[in-house]
Amino acid sequence: MAPKKAPPKKNSKVAGNTVKALLETISVDPATAFEGCGNLADEFKKVKAAYFAAVLKEHPDKGGDVETFRGIQSAFETLKEMMSNGQIDSFVVSAKSKTSTAASFKRASTANADKDMPSWEFYEAAATETMPTYRCETAKSNRSKCNSAHCVFSQDPKPFVIPKDGVRIGPIDKQSGQYSKWVHLDCWRVPGKISAGVPHPSRCQDPEQFEAALLSMNDVLLCGFCDLSAEDKRKVAAHVMVTDHWAGSNLKKIQPSD
Repeated sequence: MAPKKAPPKKNSKVAGNTVKALLETISVDPATAFEGCGNLADEFKKVKAAYFAAVLKEHPDKGGDVETFRGIQSAFETLKEMMSNGQIDSFVVSAKSKTSTAASFKRASTANADKDMPSWEFYEAAATETMPTYRCETAKSNRSKCNSAHCVFSQDPKPFVIPKDGVRIGPIDKQSGQYSKWVHLDCWRVPGKISAGVPHPSRCQDPEQFEAALLSMNDVLLCGFCDLSAEDKRKVAAHVMVTDHWAGSNLKKIQPSD
């Protein structure tokens, strides 16, 4: 009788029972990684840098293990969600807590299991950004002008004014740290950095998958999306699902699956 094969060893890095375990999953040692950090924002920069280093190393496009890669994704998204919800005021302090994060990690893992996996190039591009490149929000007044060179509403030289509560998107000015040059959602040419991180519409027409992909970009590439109403989230996802809205020079060259 042939000997039974030993079961594969479970990757010990794919764990999410505590904040400490989540940090260790993305190769952050909470005892030393945050030295010199003065606040949560500084700590998160360290977490984000470690996350990108880990996903670039473990990405299946480069021969990495899928389970390990998904675990890193889920750990980072759990930490990011906890931070956004005010459950983490300091990674150093939270890493000492025994409070279970298992349920949140499981939810993130379940969601990631059904997601399209962005390419290695998507993460490589995102890793270079110290702040989210774009912001999505509703206009606060009737004074915001659409800066699109191809505004679908403007029929004369006078710029179109984005109506109050209309969804607008703007890039960051890296010198001032402010978002500006707003465009109305209907005029937005989806940049390659964003389109590379969502499912390709030729393979997926599930709006929830697009919403989930855009939410995962919060605090990384596209901030503000998580704060939109459910209706406005659907509008943005619907816009992104149309490849005609993608920036022409940055269209993902992915062929439909057979």
